[in-house]
Amino acid sequence: MGEKLGSLLLGLAAAGVLSAIIMMAQKRKNRDAWSGTVSSIERRSADYGDANTREFFLVRYIRDDGQICSFECEASSYPFWYKGMQPGDRLVKPAGAGMAQRIPTAR
Repeated sequence: MGEKLGSLLLGLAAAGVLSAIIMMAQKRKNRDAWSGTVSSIERRSADYGDANTREFFLVRYIRDDGQICSFECEASSYPFWYKGMQPGDRLVKPAGAGMAQRIPTAR
């Protein structure tokens, strides 16, 4: 019984440490603010076998500081967050926000 309790406590401690690390990383990510211009948008899929396919969009953008970056957006949520986005549109990610906002350019 003592070994099982020790294993359980060790598992709980490991889960707590992992959760704290993930939270700190997410906080840091949300703290950053940036803006940039969309350079390309590609629809992609990843096949994991057994009929498990992930559909997503890969959005590449160039930040105003010149850094080339990208992010993935699930195909199911892409129309909600980025409907109609095209290369040339602006992305602005305010500090504290979880994701960038699309600013359409006049066409």
